[in-house]
Amino acid sequence: MSFYRWAMRNGAQVLFVFSLLVCIVAFVGQLALGWSAMDQSSFLGEPSQGRGGLWLVLSALASALQSSGTLFAAACIVHLLDGRASAKRGEGL
Repeated sequence: MSFYRWAMRNGAQVLFVFSLLVCIVAFVGQLALGWSAMDQSSFLGEPSQGRGGLWLVLSALASALQSSGTLFAAACIVHLLDGRASAKRGEGL
């Protein structure tokens, strides 16, 4: 089986895996940028930033979900279209 046929047959799974990878990489990247910015902005004797870490994690999570949302939606659409095409051909899922 050629690579093209394999990619077309498993398109939804491939897009889903890419979506997870993009989500993880975006989350870790945003978190690393945020922590380094928080470390550089603190001064000696300054009180702790309180809930700054929570907001940083939540904003990194939101950014990661936003980055991977398009790929996840594409995976869902490809899965639905493949299921409909298989049903028309009489193949089982």
